[in-house]
Amino acid sequence: MADNIKAPAIHVPKSLADLIAEKGKNPALRIFAGGTYLMSRPLFYTDGSGDDIISISQIPELTKVSQTDRYLEAGACVTIEQLLNSGSYLISKSAFNAIVSIGSSMIRSQATVGGALCTPDTRFFLSCILSTIGAQVEIRLISKRGLNGKKVSSSQMWIPVNKLYSPEGVFLYENKGILTKVRIPAKSSNVQIFRVLGNPMRETDSTVFFGLEYTPVQNGISHANLCLVFPKDGFFQNLDFSNQISALSFPANPQQISDMGKLLEDKLREFCPLITPIQKERARRLFYYVMYEIAQGSLV
Repeated sequence: MADNIKAPAIHVPKSLADLIAEKGKNPALRIFAGGTYLMSRPLFYTDGSGDDIISISQIPELTKVSQTDRYLEAGACVTIEQLLNSGSYLISKSAFNAIVSIGSSMIRSQATVGGALCTPDTRFFLSCILSTIGAQVEIRLISKRGLNGKKVSSSQMWIPVNKLYSPEGVFLYENKGILTKVRIPAKSSNVQIFRVLGNPMRETDSTVFFGLEYTPVQNGISHANLCLVFPKDGFFQNLDFSNQISALSFPANPQQISDMGKLLEDKLREFCPLITPIQKERARRLFYYVMYEIAQGSLV
């Protein structure tokens, strides 16, 4: 049986143009960045699929970090540890601490920003954090033209991180394009809250990632942005529900918070039908807990 297994070939382009050309010719190429997740999968290298690997670690454009007064921009192959080191003065304290909690320094020094956002079958905490704070990504869409579709070209667009995924948590650009950069807005006066329940590597069917950003105002909050991520089966960032959070007057009473929790359950049932009952319950309880914290703080 082992004789029938085809070991994948490994491509190592030296420029973004070469990467686009190779991915355009063979959309099934698996993009390999830090490899912390892919190499942890059972029998990944000899899974018999025959899909070749394309490593992006030698592309200078994807390993750079730049800063302005308004944002931090990182290439897809920048490690999470590099992101933290470069953005310590630009990333908000809450977001910084949430990113630090992702794993040990050894894992963060290998795991890349692009890998954490683009894994086809699993969502990680970084996607929740960056979506909550309004980060954007650059996508290079790949297309073919000319006789027999042999000429590969690409177009560029910037989209919010949450637009990378369907409500079921599926990465939408696996064979359509390449994520090249992440743009993280500089810290602001907004309040940011992040929570994790469960173990995303061992308990994917019970883990919940929670992110909430809002602007505190007199007697309430405004510009609320709630993000709930379930590693395997859901990505919830609903503008209508976030607007209803912003419409609450504080200090909110328990009945108002309870009603919002029930509405959240209805929204999750509609947009993320594949999540498990325990994930739905944990999401509801996390929402209750955070909203009660905000309500208590408004009484001080």
